Amino acid sequence: MSKVKVPCKTVQFPESVRVRLKKLRKSEDTSPWRKRYREDLDFHRFRPLTVKKYYDAILKFFAYTWLKPELITDDHIRDYLRYVETELKWSTSYLMINYSALKFFFEFTFPRDLKTLQIYRLRHDHPLPEVLSQQEVRDIIANVKDIRYRACLILIYTCGLRISEALKVKFADINAKQGLLKILDGKGGKNRVVPIPQNTIRILREMWQTHRHGELLFPGYRHAQKPTLRYYGTTDKTFSSATVLKYFQDSAEELGFRRPLNLHTLRHSYATHLLEEGVPVRVVQEYLGHEDVATTMVYLHLTSKLCRESAKTIEELMGDL
Repeated sequence: MSKVKVPCKTVQFPESVRVRLKKLRKSEDTSPWRKRYREDLDFHRFRPLTVKKYYDAILKFFAYTWLKPELITDDHIRDYLRYVETELKWSTSYLMINYSALKFFFEFTFPRDLKTLQIYRLRHDHPLPEVLSQQEVRDIIANVKDIRYRACLILIYTCGLRISEALKVKFADINAKQGLLKILDGKGGKNRVVPIPQNTIRILREMWQTHRHGELLFPGYRHAQKPTLRYYGTTDKTFSSATVLKYFQDSAEELGFRRPLNLHTLRHSYATHLLEEGVPVRVVQEYLGHEDVATTMVYLHLTSKLCRESAKTIEELMGDL
């Protein structure tokens, strides 16, 4: 098993930009363009999380330039995009969010003829997803002591869910008799049905006994006044995905994992393990909610069991040449 990876230092904006950004985040949407931008994002029917990301991205840009929209030129756009890509070394996915936020702003909210936004192209990296073996998944999840977060991780892995989907699951979405789970309002606003193991249902029931919330499966918790008391005072909001991630990564670190892991690693592992056990690609695609089967096909590259079997077959075919 690999050892713990020492995290590299995150490159941040200069102090002056961070101060400006903090000021913009704290201030209300008093300027006309900020209010209009939010309205335009909502009007375009972006999902709440996308609206939040785009809005924060545009605040970063104006914290960096510290200019009014009407004073922005192509050089400002070019300088900013070059800076965050080469100096801050933002990932391709993060660059895409920030570029898209800028493009939407200057095309619709504050229309400007900025050629840089038309010629700029992102490098599209296609790294293979990080996956764990079946035993590694069991070890990491079993090492999580808190039943709330352990149950959430089990649900993510055994049903192949995104963390946002897992946190929204309610007991009413589970058909225990048929062993099916309804995923409502998933990515792209789509619904789907996935199989849920009976053991997962049992664990979720045990976890629910710790809070007995009338609606939510994973509610946030207020601190108990006495350590001996059952969790109580639950809120009407789910606990955060950041907390689940911390428990997952801390557990992996305690076990000596060096690889960079996130909650999506469990989803990747779920897909890979299904393919290894012979579940058809089209079925896995349906379970994951992928629009394009090509997205699911990526996991075929990660199936060590299938790779070993393929290598054995090739060896037998070519052995007498």
